[in-house]
Amino acid sequence: MRITRFLGMFLLALPLFAAPQIAVYRNWDNVQVNRLDIVDFGATESNVPISRLFRIENHGNTTLNVSVSLDAQKSFAYSIIEFPAPTVAPGGSTTFRIRLQYSSEGTWFGYVNINSDDPVTPLFQFTTSGTVHGPFISVLQNSTFSAQPNNSTFDFGTIPSGTVTSRAWLINNSGTRALTISNSTTLVSGSGFVEIETPPVTINPGSSGLFRVRFAPTAPGTTYNGQVTILSNDTGQSPWTFFLTGRSN
Repeated sequence: MRITRFLGMFLLALPLFAAPQIAVYRNWDNVQVNRLDIVDFGATESNVPISRLFRIENHGNTTLNVSVSLDAQKSFAYSIIEFPAPTVAPGGSTTFRIRLQYSSEGTWFGYVNINSDDPVTPLFQFTTSGTVHGPFISVLQNSTFSAQPNNSTFDFGTIPSGTVTSRAWLINNSGTRALTISNSTTLVSGSGFVEIETPPVTINPGSSGLFRVRFAPTAPGTTYNGQVTILSNDTGQSPWTFFLTGRSN
């Protein structure tokens, strides 16, 4: 700010433009984060949290008002565990911490939104990326290798009462850590359905385990309903459940 004289009058000259200016840094190594950058969190184990601390600086000449959020639908493996101060003075800074914690194997992304009253960058967005090592369950029909999705239904069709038929499924582990099935002998419930082959308790990475269910209707003209429930240490997808149905004539 300066005072000038013009036509015999003293005038107060203010800065040309007064505004906050946001800048974001990785606090652990002081590398600046640019808009739309992808910040790598590295790798962790299933259900083992890792976190990173970020810093917001105000390079402007007025107070910066700021808030941080995650895109909840896309950032389910991440959470904000330390929030920034709502205001940052010129030349000042505040920090926030984001945690990655998830159960299933894979590379997971988080989408960070920083809203502020910076007139140039009112929405500052960047992405986080991190790898989780763990089990990853999927289920296939053994006869066709078709997927048996979670919460789907398998139809045994119609067979004469007093006869039996069976179908087998494969539990696959496409993760990098062992998959543990905690109820391998009690997967099946419901009248008319019986588990006659059990999967192994432990399924190594890249391997699968088979189980078989028998449908044995006893009364003609009856619809039978059952359920398969697989409890595992892939807690993001446990229980894996699908429904059984079949009819007798």
